[in-house]
Amino acid sequence: MASVALSLTGCGGRAGPSIVIYNGQHTELTQALVSAFTNATGIAVEMRTNDSLVLADQIIDEGHGSPADVYLSENSPELETLAEHGLLARLPRAILDQVPARDDSPAGDWVGIALRVSALVYDPALNLALAAARVDPRPRAPALQGQGRDRPRSTPTSRRSWGR
Repeated sequence: MASVALSLTGCGGRAGPSIVIYNGQHTELTQALVSAFTNATGIAVEMRTNDSLVLADQIIDEGHGSPADVYLSENSPELETLAEHGLLARLPRAILDQVPARDDSPAGDWVGIALRVSALVYDPALNLALAAARVDPRPRAPALQGQGRDRPRSTPTSRRSWGR
């Protein structure tokens, strides 16, 4: 299974080539990608949408027999968990070459396709205790203490979060 590779084809129950996408990403974004992909290739897409953690758990339960050809996630911990279970395939060089190295996995088994930005806006003049203490208001990702499913779900998807 590939984490994000919209050029892979599979054999579904329909006539002609088809793929199954397990979508843990925003439906509007994925639907736009799926429509463009189908229009460009003629390959039918079956999209199954749920929370990315639920879908990752489903893939783990299904193992190598999972019908998912593509897994889209908003969060990198689920990708790392699937990789740890050996459930992601190395993507073809033609796909990896289209994405800057900073936006793919070290093993080449997933690539980033969208950026999520979080921000905290505040006025230090209105929060005198925070301003006086010179506390850095930026949220910190908790330390990753365990393996797999016990990782925090809100960890940012940047390389720096994973030590690369």
